[in-house]
Amino acid sequence: MDLNLEQMKDLIELFEGSGLTEISVSQDDYEVTLKKESGSSAKPVQEETTLQRAVKSQDEEADSVEEQEEVDTGGQEESVEEEGVFVTSPIVGTFYRSPSPDDPPYVEVGDEVSEGDTVCVVEAMKVMNEVRADAGGKIVEIHADNGDPVEYGQKLLTLASEKEAN
Repeated sequence: MDLNLEQMKDLIELFEGSGLTEISVSQDDYEVTLKKESGSSAKPVQEETTLQRAVKSQDEEADSVEEQEEVDTGGQEESVEEEGVFVTSPIVGTFYRSPSPDDPPYVEVGDEVSEGDTVCVVEAMKVMNEVRADAGGKIVEIHADNGDPVEYGQKLLTLASEKEAN
């Protein structure tokens, strides 16, 4: 069984969201090794085989289709983007609004927070990782529910910046 393009993309996405720094996958006549240095995104390092050249060709075709779709929409997606400051998940894990089930949530919609305030936790591999606000402002939306699985970079909360709140 060969890895198809979608499986390769899924593998890269999972790797980028993980705490791993290197992973290798071997199958039949090819091998894929993904490595990342601390603080950087995944960098595929591989020996190219016929299958990989075919995957690369399919990927380039998909990219050109995506570029054409962007031209067709005129970049409208960016203007539709919500306003505010987003607090995003630093890792893949489980979102929790409070430090323990018996404690009240760190924040509620309408609360004011300062830069550096803990606003939630993301649990990964039995480690509770506090998530802090990158900026001060008023909580206008909480995007995840308590106990939801979250991915790296996923929006957890939206803050109205202190300028917008006034």
